[in-house]
Amino acid sequence: MTSSDHTVVTVPSLGDQSFRILRGMVTSGELAPGERVTERGLAARLGVSPTPIREAISRLTHERLLLRVDGRTLQVAAPSLRRLREMSLIHAALSGVAARLAAEYASKEELDEIARVHRASLPGPGGTVRASRTDAGATEAGAHLRHEFHELIIAASRNPSLIDMIDTADAFVLVMPEYNHGFTAPLKNAIDYLVHEWTYKPVGFVTYGGVAAGTRAQQLLKTVLVGLKMTPIVEAVNIPFVSQLIKDGQLEATEAMTRAAHTMLTELQRYEEALRPLRHASRHALPAH
Repeated sequence: MTSSDHTVVTVPSLGDQSFRILRGMVTSGELAPGERVTERGLAARLGVSPTPIREAISRLTHERLLLRVDGRTLQVAAPSLRRLREMSLIHAALSGVAARLAAEYASKEELDEIARVHRASLPGPGGTVRASRTDAGATEAGAHLRHEFHELIIAASRNPSLIDMIDTADAFVLVMPEYNHGFTAPLKNAIDYLVHEWTYKPVGFVTYGGVAAGTRAQQLLKTVLVGLKMTPIVEAVNIPFVSQLIKDGQLEATEAMTRAAHTMLTELQRYEEALRPLRHASRHALPAH
């Protein structure tokens, strides 16, 4: 491969371009799982200096797509269904952590503003979302206010790491069983707990069950997610007769499951990049007070 295969331009930043290109190379399999790479080698491959590569490597190691072997060598991470499940649970817990930290660290002014926005989001005479508004107008206004409410809590948490984790969660993978031909109540509750976090974000599925491999639950849940302006992708990992794959309490992934996970993650990245302008616009579309 020559450096011309992956050429970068000057805008956006070289670091951001390098990150996107390298991330695509990892998720597409061009950089194979287990392959060892170096900062200098990646810089030569993209035809840039080491500085933007260092920035890209920092972000890729944060996402666990690259693992540092020693001071100079990195290794491309292998796909892991367990890792997908872990990441799907993390974001659902972050909002609760943010609220707990905000209660401890927020100033009186911040708490007053959070309370004001919360009151305004309520329907009825005391709130901005009044019954006299059209259904569509009330829904849109309420969504904007709930968005602002969550953003105020996150900012008041005084935790840059938490804020960064929430801001960088631009796609999701839901790992879910099938229960009575449908999805489970805890999963629905977790989805309903959040609001703007789901908007304009793609979602993939890892489902498991018996003969249907969880696909009936997946199809039912898609209608819920579309209503939240999420974009379910077609590619998925569907695991039939999952109990037969559990050994010593761990799921033993088959080659077919690993290939399906790789395909799903690659498509998830493509959708994430395509939906990014919509997410950016929605985050800056709050009404003026």
